Amino acid sequence: MITTILRRRFVINPYLLREAIKHFSGAGQAIQFYNLVRDFMPGELDKMLKMAPEDAAKQFVKIFSKQYFPIKGQEYTYVSCLQTLLDRIPMEWRGLGEYGSGAAAYEGFNKMSKAQLLAETILACPFSHSSRAAVVDRFIMGFEDREAAVALVGLINNTGWDPEDVEDVLEDSPYRNFVPWVQWVFASTGNLWLDTYPNGSPTSTWDKESVLELARQWQLYLKIKEDMDVFNGWLTANVPGRSAKVIEYISAGFSKRLVNVLSEDKHDSKN
Repeated sequence: MITTILRRRFVINPYLLREAIKHFSGAGQAIQFYNLVRDFMPGELDKMLKMAPEDAAKQFVKIFSKQYFPIKGQEYTYVSCLQTLLDRIPMEWRGLGEYGSGAAAYEGFNKMSKAQLLAETILACPFSHSSRAAVVDRFIMGFEDREAAVALVGLINNTGWDPEDVEDVLEDSPYRNFVPWVQWVFASTGNLWLDTYPNGSPTSTWDKESVLELARQWQLYLKIKEDMDVFNGWLTANVPGRSAKVIEYISAGFSKRLVNVLSEDKHDSKN
């Protein structure tokens, strides 16, 4: 029965069919897998029909990751593991929770880049005030001159700056490559890869429309990441000095905006 179904669907000879399906749990699983191959890499179908399912699955993950966007690879030795691949796209999101979720991820100091630490130091915490306090302490510890670090942090609101206000100040600044880091903390980059936590799954079905949209956004993600990497490299070369420049620039920007607002209010009161 399985052989008959697959022959009708893929038009291949009985011997190849017997070899192809002997490790599958049934016709449905076999058809589902080979449909994925046909839909997303049709030129590989004949080759994969000659492979054991676990080897074909590994090859599928490898080729798909190269042609579209990275997906998680694992051992597909068992039927249950293979079914996991078939049920949903095994995504590798790049959201803030990359090293966990919630406040625990926010405080994952050892895996934070210098740019992430700076962003989380200056911004209001999206999780809890106590989490930000721990981040600020870590930021201060990175300075040899702790008094200077404390004074620098003192320029920031007690609860951290609003991300939209920071974006406005940095928009046409020398530090505009810092903006994606600011947006990333609050999942507001507009890019699905950067704005989705690792455990999140806003779209994970194996349909062409979803895959093509994710592939398009992956290319946009790579461009955003390039800007983020440039800023992080610049900052890492001199964390104390360059962190001070960024914080002082933003603080001065807020002060200038306040002066302008007060000046406008004064002008309006005269009229």
